[in-house]
Amino acid sequence: MAKKETTNGASFGKIMLASAAGIVAIGFIINIFSFLFFMGVAAKAMKEKEIPENTVLKIKLDYPVVEQQQDDFMFDFDIPFGMNNIRKVGLNKILAGIKKAKTDKSIEGIFLDMTTISCSLSELEEIRNALLDFKTSGKFIIAQSDYYYAKNYYLASVADKIYMTPTGTFLWKGFSAGVLYYKKLLKKIGVDPIIVRHGKYKSAVEPYLLDTMSNANREQLQAMLDNYWNKYIETIAETRGLDKNSLNNYADNLLLNSDQKGVDFGFIDALKFRNDVIDEIKSLIGIKKEKSLKTITLAKYISTVEKENVSHKKDKIAIVYAEGQIISGKSTDGKMGSTTIAEAIRKASMNKEVKAIVLRVNSPGGSALASEVILNEIILAKKNKPVIVSMGKYAASGGYYISCFGDKIFAEPYTLTGSIGVFGMFFNIQDLINNKLGINYEVVKTNQNSDIGNFTRPMNEAQLNFYTAQIENIYKVFIKHVAEGRNLNKDYVDSIGQGRIWCADDALRIGLIDEIGSINDAVEYAAKTAGISEYSIKEYPKVKSYFEKFMENYEMSITRKKLGVFYDTYNEIENLQYMQGIQAIIPYKLEITN
Repeated sequence: MAKKETTNGASFGKIMLASAAGIVAIGFIINIFSFLFFMGVAAKAMKEKEIPENTVLKIKLDYPVVEQQQDDFMFDFDIPFGMNNIRKVGLNKILAGIKKAKTDKSIEGIFLDMTTISCSLSELEEIRNALLDFKTSGKFIIAQSDYYYAKNYYLASVADKIYMTPTGTFLWKGFSAGVLYYKKLLKKIGVDPIIVRHGKYKSAVEPYLLDTMSNANREQLQAMLDNYWNKYIETIAETRGLDKNSLNNYADNLLLNSDQKGVDFGFIDALKFRNDVIDEIKSLIGIKKEKSLKTITLAKYISTVEKENVSHKKDKIAIVYAEGQIISGKSTDGKMGSTTIAEAIRKASMNKEVKAIVLRVNSPGGSALASEVILNEIILAKKNKPVIVSMGKYAASGGYYISCFGDKIFAEPYTLTGSIGVFGMFFNIQDLINNKLGINYEVVKTNQNSDIGNFTRPMNEAQLNFYTAQIENIYKVFIKHVAEGRNLNKDYVDSIGQGRIWCADDALRIGLIDEIGSINDAVEYAAKTAGISEYSIKEYPKVKSYFEKFMENYEMSITRKKLGVFYDTYNEIENLQYMQGIQAIIPYKLEITN
């Protein structure tokens, strides 16, 4: 009996603990939603409040930029529980905010706080062009940073005055691009990559096969970096009245080795602390030094901007945002699903108010099958209305696959495109499970190759030939699509294909794109093609709400916080699950460091 009572007591204790934990969890959830509710009320009240006169718009791009952002009332507030790093702002909202500020009588000018920037060169080009347009209003732009490097200086160079904090560093060294190679890591853990590819430049698989960069890959990356750097320094030389040859000399010899050199060489106008710059801005707008400067952040200003696309404008241009790695099924964070994007294109095509479609592509590619599904929907949509393509940072491999039938293709000056090629990547984990983990896997089958796709052993010749035939067939379909969509000879497409990546200038020269221009250029061309002069913008697909993204990204945020600078490498390895099978993608993360 005593033993039974002890057991009952323990069970009772467990029940009490579970109940207490449940109460705490419920209270935690209630607190979260209460917090979000009151933040929503506060945000709504703020939106209804007018911006006071003599306000300065403060732009600080220290958050990740994506192509599309929904109207999100939570964007103006710090996200609880250390999850600010999951917040992203849409390029569409940034451009709309700057455009609105140009004519907003309450906005006197722009203060660029340039210490930290989380944008690609392609995104910066769009924002920089918007700022150039803003300057035509006669309003000022002042930039200040604790230090400068290639990206934040590129945006700051548009300013009327550029300042840097005394003792700050001006890092002027040129561009480089790095690729991680995993061959030794895979060997250590007992994983043998099995690769089938078409295209000598299809360097997507190199990180898993080699320890060092191939000559073909080095050739294409060097050509890309040289093009980007030349374009970059030409812009800086023109904006600041500097000599292009001198800019290369400064970089080659790291001559900007003190804060004063930035002034002496003409990169910045003066060394000033932030409060001195604020005083100068006060003087520009006629405010006494002892008075406070009224500023509004770009994030908050975006939330106060009334939509330019008023509903009574019946004619619409649809922008379909195709962003991220291409996968089958529905879109997830950072990945575009073929089902989601095809449905978005179909809805835009069937909407009678939509007179033309702009497909905004920002993708390194992905699943060949998923790319084919999206392209098929584009071909069908073209029967109803014009489809114009606007390329962002990437429109490569599968990203180009879904673009090639556009009635006209625009690319940004820093767009990476092409990579017309296909590969299949599979992993043999026999050594990992047998020798490293001590696991044996046995198979019973009816036919000799019934277990094809079972990667607990090496592929035999018949299975390898099977996948090779598939790769060759898909590559032929790929170049056939490009030849038909771009009105080119198939042999010519094959010669410029082979998996090679191209920068925008070269892509224009060889016929892969039609014009170098922004998304606004693409929208204006779409309207002109459709024969309309007044229109509103309708965006597809519908983006997820803050709450959905909050719940989806909670685990990711914790992982990112724990891994810090190693998160990107972890993410690349995790993404291998999407890489198995036949792909048209640049799977390694190609980032220009500066």
